[in-house]
Amino acid sequence: MARVTKYSQTLEKLRAGYFPIIIISDTHFFKRQNLARLLYEFLSWVDYSLLIKNGDIIDGWYIEDLPYKPISEWEKRVLDIQTARRFEGKGEIQIPGNHDHRFRKINGLFQQPVTFGESDPGIIFKHEHLLDLREYPQVRIRHGDQHDAHLLKYLKERPKYHIGHKIVIEARELGLSLHQSATQLSHGLLGQHFSVVDAFKHAANRGANLLLKKQLGFISRYQDIVKEAVKNSDYSGEINGHIHKLYLEHFRDETTGRRLMIANSGDWSESGSALGIDEDGFIHTLDWYRMRLKLGFRNLPRITDENPFRKYRPFTEQQIEFIRSIWPSAVRNNLKRRFENRDRRPGI
Repeated sequence: MARVTKYSQTLEKLRAGYFPIIIISDTHFFKRQNLARLLYEFLSWVDYSLLIKNGDIIDGWYIEDLPYKPISEWEKRVLDIQTARRFEGKGEIQIPGNHDHRFRKINGLFQQPVTFGESDPGIIFKHEHLLDLREYPQVRIRHGDQHDAHLLKYLKERPKYHIGHKIVIEARELGLSLHQSATQLSHGLLGQHFSVVDAFKHAANRGANLLLKKQLGFISRYQDIVKEAVKNSDYSGEINGHIHKLYLEHFRDETTGRRLMIANSGDWSESGSALGIDEDGFIHTLDWYRMRLKLGFRNLPRITDENPFRKYRPFTEQQIEFIRSIWPSAVRNNLKRRFENRDRRPGI
């Protein structure tokens, strides 16, 4: 049987503050509702040798039509840490998702590392990455939107899909909006995670997920689709992001007898979770939102706290401008289209 890592083992490794490989996804930077402040705390505590950013790191859908691409100080501080780690010789791999899909279309982006400064070994962009784990050789890491076609086919067969989906999504967005406001208030007044907010947020997410499972079977169906994809491949597992649901599942292919696994790194826009690979090649689910309390964390970092990675800010700003160049100003694009259309009109 595959070894199942116990919660206590994961907590002890997290307490030590190091995993050779950390996998995060769905940070949705440039969007107001994300957990960059929590992610900054997590990355300040947990060191790594390789960081894998598995898609939707940038919320390109959100900023597509904005004339200016705003980014918060906490998001900048997260990038400061990642830049500092790279300058220390740590690796960083970025796999584009459906929200930052423009990265997938840039010719040459996947040919060599993208660097920001002479001492920066760079960010390596990949469509997918392979890992050899202790019990699972050749585990494929990709964002997971590749399974959407199969998922949509299933959902369209459900007669209540359109109504149910809309209700769930709207309820979830409302819950997240209320959670964001309440969290900001509690952090501003108390400087800490207020338990009522924590309970409300997780209750809202749990309720939304239950609705999804009941009305649509969304999460469970997605997991079934990934399982089938793994069974029908030469890989022994697959790690995704995309659906904002942290999980790790070991299973056996009844036909071939192969031990297989699927996992998801969750997100940093709702839940604050990641995956960690330890020195022995075992995978751990890291629910930082919950586990930080077990480690004695109470107060979240304040914006007035000293930023120990501040000296890397010029390189962070370069990275931000690189992103903005990929999602150019909507105003500039609209003006260009307007003049192009004007030139086509007769008599001008």
